[in-house]
Amino acid sequence: MYSRVFKICEPVTCRGNLASLPIALGAQDAAKTAPKADAGDSPSRWDIFAGYSYLAPKGTVEVPQTNGTVLPFEYDAVNVGGLFSASYFSTSMLAPRANSAFTSGVRETPPATLGKTER
Repeated sequence: MYSRVFKICEPVTCRGNLASLPIALGAQDAAKTAPKADAGDSPSRWDIFAGYSYLAPKGTVEVPQTNGTVLPFEYDAVNVGGLFSASYFSTSMLAPRANSAFTSGVRETPPATLGKTER
């Protein structure tokens, strides 16, 4: 069913696209040069960003152990974190960049049996 419909529609659609091509090309504007910018309008050479990060994992991860048991690990939110980035555009093609990020680390609550051996 679908193959017959496509066999009929495909040539019609293709011919329609080819017929509209000269109209679409004729509607295009000629390329124009951009106006010169004033010296006072030059873009900034520096790009500086500072931000705050927050990690909030939810839930418990079941971790299989080598002895066949499964231990649950619960993760808590990390409220302290930050980002800093600075770039200097020396040319339009070259921009050295420095990035820094810091967090207090992911706090996990291990099960009470972790590290204990059964006897």
